[in-house]
Amino acid sequence: MSTFDPNRPRTFDKLFHPGDHPRMTEAVRYLLRNNRTYIRRPSPTQLKVGDLNFWPKSGKIYRDGDQKSLPEQGLGAFARALGWPEPGSPEDGAWAREREAR
Repeated sequence: MSTFDPNRPRTFDKLFHPGDHPRMTEAVRYLLRNNRTYIRRPSPTQLKVGDLNFWPKSGKIYRDGDQKSLPEQGLGAFARALGWPEPGSPEDGAWAREREAR
């Protein structure tokens, strides 16, 4: 998994698209609050962090090379697969808050 490089240009405008489904907007906002790695949006309906691919509208999560999705679905399952805080938990966004405090 790639680590976050503060010198790499961050194109947030490419993560948000007009007319996004509310689940996509929620997922992008969550990822930005907890951003420890490079986030990609390979298609209008897909997000990618490292080797994990997430489709917020359906909730499906695939690991690169797998034929089947992971058994758990949704943003919470994606967060757990990444090893990140549960969405809405007190730890959600702690990384961003610590970074802002510096």
